[in-house]
Amino acid sequence: MQAYLIDINNGTSAFSFNDSNLVLNYNNSPKYGDIRNDFVVWGVRTTSEGYEIPLRYHLAIDSKPKIGNKYKVFQYIDESDGIEKWYYPITFDSKDNFPSIGAAGTFYYDGQDIYKWGKVSDNDYDYIIIDAILEEI
Repeated sequence: MQAYLIDINNGTSAFSFNDSNLVLNYNNSPKYGDIRNDFVVWGVRTTSEGYEIPLRYHLAIDSKPKIGNKYKVFQYIDESDGIEKWYYPITFDSKDNFPSIGAAGTFYYDGQDIYKWGKVSDNDYDYIIIDAILEEI
């Protein structure tokens, strides 16, 4: 019990880093073929203004992607920063299969229209059709 009490006068330290097992640097060079199901990438990116921003990418792979895949995506202006971006909507057989509450920033496709979850009145949220066309790329 006494070892856990911190008393600056007696020089007791909470942590001691005097062993040779302290990791100061770690480097990993993964191979794409070794990725199985879940992969997280941590790093730092530099913005066009020169600011460094930490980032985290989480990649979950159910099956190995094939070269030459085609994806149905659309361009949409991001309301948070005003930049036009490409989006890949989550596809359902019909709007009836959408989650009862959608996720902000996620787009849904029912085979005909593209929707986003958003505010439709003061205290009411629902799926809103957006004006966008899917393109296969």
